[in-house]
Amino acid sequence: KHSKGNKKQLGVRTPPAKRKHVTYMTTPEGLPAGNRDYVAVPVTNYKESPDDKSLRRSKRARFKPLEFWKNERVVYGPHEETGMLGEAMGHMPVVANVLTALPTPRKKRKVISRAPGNTTKQKRGTESVVVKEMAEITPLDARRLQKKYRYLDGEVASVWDESVGEAVEQKIVSRVDNLTKTVLPLPKKRTKAEGKVVGTAAQSFNVPSDPDEVFIGYIMGNLSLPPNGIKDAEGTGGCSQTFSVCQAQPNSLEIALADPEGDEEGSFQPKSAQRFLLGPGDQFRIPPGNSYRLQNRSDSVECLLTWVIIRPRHIATEPTPDSSP
Repeated sequence: KHSKGNKKQLGVRTPPAKRKHVTYMTTPEGLPAGNRDYVAVPVTNYKESPDDKSLRRSKRARFKPLEFWKNERVVYGPHEETGMLGEAMGHMPVVANVLTALPTPRKKRKVISRAPGNTTKQKRGTESVVVKEMAEITPLDARRLQKKYRYLDGEVASVWDESVGEAVEQKIVSRVDNLTKTVLPLPKKRTKAEGKVVGTAAQSFNVPSDPDEVFIGYIMGNLSLPPNGIKDAEGTGGCSQTFSVCQAQPNSLEIALADPEGDEEGSFQPKSAQRFLLGPGDQFRIPPGNSYRLQNRSDSVECLLTWVIIRPRHIATEPTPDSSP
């Protein structure tokens, strides 16, 4: 056997010591972002002044116990007594202020939910960040629910149809795996700054109006705009359209609405357009007879919207759209 000194002489390399894994604890309020500040409160603020002057009350300053671990303390200063009491006290200092601590400035920690066992870090500048994080979420284990309730795997269910007055089999659910995505057309009038990125649209439902037009028909679907993707300007005709922003970078979805009082009779003009910036959870609508344009201003996050086209009772000139907004 060789000692440690002999191993070094013989050139035997010792394995490096393992680094300890350090866990940094934080509070729900977030991580400390700097040193706390203090405020000096005059001791006279703590002295009670009874409303009834006839009552004899103590003139002592009363305040709650100081938190010494926060460096709270009393600050001494020269007294202001005069006469015989002042001469007796001489140069003895007295409590002038109470130094109390303000709340510690904190910065909220951004928590990214990841699938169990996934240690891959998200690199900066990668595309479709939100969609990728959603894909990493593991599906719910529904075996306990399936033992208690009956769940359907398809898209059809038995529902009551008020227009015919009986129960019928209809498509009620539209699953994303069964949707057919269509690439939006790229017009030739785009500028060089706008680029050539377009989105994709998919139709989920196309419900026609009943013959008596008591129940208005509608079309539902979703719209996906990749980073810097554009849905070029178009008019709604006689239909109404509603949109819901499901996934996006906050303040990244730009809505441009044509000025109805412009010189071009309501056609879309970039200079006079009314613009909004929206994010996840926001909704907007486009009334009949208006033109609009959508653009995802984010450089890294895909934008996903759902849309509904509501048919009018009568259309005089333009046909109802049947596939995408």
